[in-house]
Amino acid sequence: MVTKMIGIGERSGSLDALLEKIGEFYDQQVEAEVKGLTSLIEPIMISVMGIIVGGIVPRCSCRSSSCSPSSQAAEPACRPSPAGLSPQRHSP
Repeated sequence: MVTKMIGIGERSGSLDALLEKIGEFYDQQVEAEVKGLTSLIEPIMISVMGIIVGGIVPRCSCRSSSCSPSSQAAEPACRPSPAGLSPQRHSP
């Protein structure tokens, strides 16, 4: 298609204007494709980030019931770490 348009532009003497139109057409096509891909990739990236955060949060919280405040009084060996990370067992 482009080669036919260039041939017509050469014959008519308006090759510059024709090449400008072809360039604008392809610029619009590229912009439309980029917008389409961006709109597809964005929800995927948000989902992946949610999975990553969802996998990290349970590891950083106290998962065992033996680290609840009431059980810490009964069992002083179980103390949560200062940064609120997973519980650390300390020998008495």
